[in-house]
Amino acid sequence: MVAYNNIRGNPVLARSPQLALNWARYVAEKNPSVGVLLQKALKAYRNSEMNKSVLYYMLSAYAGIEVGQFNLAYMCEEVSRDIAVVFKKNCVWRNYNLSTDREIQFVKSYSFLKMGDYHWYGYGGLPNHTAAAEMYAKAAEKKDAQGIFNIAVMAEEGMSLPQPIWRILKIPKSMQKHNITLAMELYTRCVEYYSSEAYIPCQLALTRVQLIYFWQKYHSVLEILALLTLGGIAAELVLELCLQYLGMQEDDIEN
Repeated sequence: MVAYNNIRGNPVLARSPQLALNWARYVAEKNPSVGVLLQKALKAYRNSEMNKSVLYYMLSAYAGIEVGQFNLAYMCEEVSRDIAVVFKKNCVWRNYNLSTDREIQFVKSYSFLKMGDYHWYGYGGLPNHTAAAEMYAKAAEKKDAQGIFNIAVMAEEGMSLPQPIWRILKIPKSMQKHNITLAMELYTRCVEYYSSEAYIPCQLALTRVQLIYFWQKYHSVLEILALLTLGGIAAELVLELCLQYLGMQEDDIEN
C-alpha cells in the first residue's frame, strides 16, 4: 500500500517513484518465495542446467532482488551460450544497471565496473565519460583497485571530472590542480588497496608518474648535470689523447 501511494501520489503525499521502488523491493526481499527461486537457480547451476538456472535467476531479478540481477547479468555475459545475441546484450546491460540502483553497501563493485565500461565505450549510444567516472568512483569507494586505477588514468590524461567524484574519493581541491600529482595520489591508493591482481599494474603506473613528476620538477638541474657529466667525459678524453700524443713525441725524441 505504501509503495502504491508513493508511485501514484495523492493530494497529501507527493509522487515518489524511487521511494515506491524501495518499498516494493523491500517487500519482495521478505517474500520467502524469492528465496526458493534463488535456491532452485543455484541448484540448477551446480547441476550444469544453465538454461534452467537463467530462468530462475530471471524470475528473482524481476522481483527486484539484487542477487538475482547480478547473477543473471553474469550468466548472460559469461555462461549461457544458447542465449540469443540481442537478448544477451540487453540482459547484461539491464541487470547490471538494475543491480547498481540501490544503496552502495549492497552493490558489488564488479557491477559498478561493468556499468563504467558500458558508459565509457557507449552502449546503445554515445560514450558518456562522466557517467563512467561516477561508476568507477563508486567502485573505488568500495576499495576496488580497478576502479581507482581507471580514475587515475582519466586524471593523468587530463580529463575534467566533476567535483562530486572527487568528493566521493575525498580528494582535496589543492591536489586537483596538477594532473601528475593527482595521478600519483590515485595510483598510490591503488597500490595500498593490496589487490593481488592489480598490485603490479598499479605499482608500475605509480613508478612511471613518479619519474615524470621528478623530471618535470628537476629537469633543469638534470640537464645541467648531464651537460657537466658529458663535459667531464669529453675533458677526460681530450686529456687522454694529449697524454698519448706527448708519449708518442717522447718516444720519437728518444729514437
